Amino acid sequence: MNIASTPPSADAISKRSLARRARMVGNRAHSFQEADDWDLDYWQAQGAKARLSALVALRKEVEIVERAKEQAHGHGPGL
Repeated sequence: MNIASTPPSADAISKRSLARRARMVGNRAHSFQEADDWDLDYWQAQGAKARLSALVALRKEVEIVERAKEQAHGHGPGL
């Protein structure tokens, strides 16, 4: 069996969730422009590895949502 296809344990997910929460950064903007400016500054301050990692994670989440939509509408292989 391929290790990559083995689902993570609940404990592993919980540990990753806690680590992710510890790294979360937020901002409260008073306008869309202020939010855009903050977002640009934040991502430009991140290293290339962090930006790529975020892009890959976001793409994976988009794929999960797309598959769920397909499944809900009776198309595609499902989750």
